[in-house]
Parts: sequence; C-alpha cells; structure tokens
Amino acid sequence: MHLDLEPLARPEAGDPVPPEHEVALVRHVVDVMGADDVVVTGLQDEAVAAVRAWSRVHCPQLLVGLSLSRDVGPGGLRKVLTGRLGEVLPGRRLRASDADLAVCHRTQARLWGARWARRHDLPLLVWTVDNPRELRRWLVDDRAWLVTTNHPARAVALRSELSAEVAGR
Repeated sequence: MHLDLEPLARPEAGDPVPPEHEVALVRHVVDVMGADDVVVTGLQDEAVAAVRAWSRVHCPQLLVGLSLSRDVGPGGLRKVLTGRLGEVLPGRRLRASDADLAVCHRTQARLWGARWARRHDLPLLVWTVDNPRELRRWLVDDRAWLVTTNHPARAVALRSELSAEVAGR
C-alpha cells in the first residue's frame, strides 16, 4: 500500500497538519497492514522526519520517502531562481528529513532524479506515469524501485508482456 501524506498538508493554503497527526495515521495503517506492506511518502520535510523518527523505533523496515517536488519539469531553472533550490538539489532536504526513499515526478526522474537516487543508494519511486511508452520505459529501468500510475491494469499487462519477452530470449 502506498500511503501518500501529501494531501494531508497544504501549507500554501494555510492549513498544515501537525506532524504528530501524520505519525498517528502511519501508526494506524502499519498496525492494520503491517510495515512490510506499506510505503509512506510525503512532501513536507517535517512530516517525513517525524514519521522516520517514529519508524526507526517501531518498524525500521518501513520505507518513508520524501517527494522531491510537485512537478519540476522544464521549470527547474525558474525554481532555482525563485528560491526553490531544494526541489532541484534535494540532498539537504533528504538528509534533514532522514528519508530512505527518493520520490520523483516522472519528468524530474528522467532529467536527473534517477541518476541522483542511484548515486546516493536510495530506492526511487517515480510518479505518475500514464503514457504507455513512458510506463514501459520505467518498468524496465532498474533504477526505479516503484512506478505509480493511474492505469494499473495497463501497467500489469505491460509487466506481463515484458516478462514474456524476457522469458522468450
């Protein structure tokens, strides 16, 4: 199960959720699902840090990822110029949050995120890949630990097709 904390906290709308609420939610989900069947992601550094601090004590195997941006895309330079450097150069944010999973938008992952995650020995979650050609590309890219899509049936079919191709070699 992918538990995405991003919808909980929207500080730009003036309604941040305190990290302890997110920790309580994660604790409940882990109690129900088990830590081995859950991956947690979030956009807010403080929330990810709080969940990681909790998970280090209670379930160290739980992967907790930091979303490195909302959607970097070609606007990366603009983000650097407008002070959102942490979305383009995420090392400080990842260290501060103690995240053990890098979470990248598909454009960011393609441009630099996949190389960065591999260089720093972090699993990579790529979101949201809906285009069939791009989905196929990420399903065979060994740098991607997990790929999310709005079309799971398409992804399962592609994965089966790719497995059959490998078996036929």
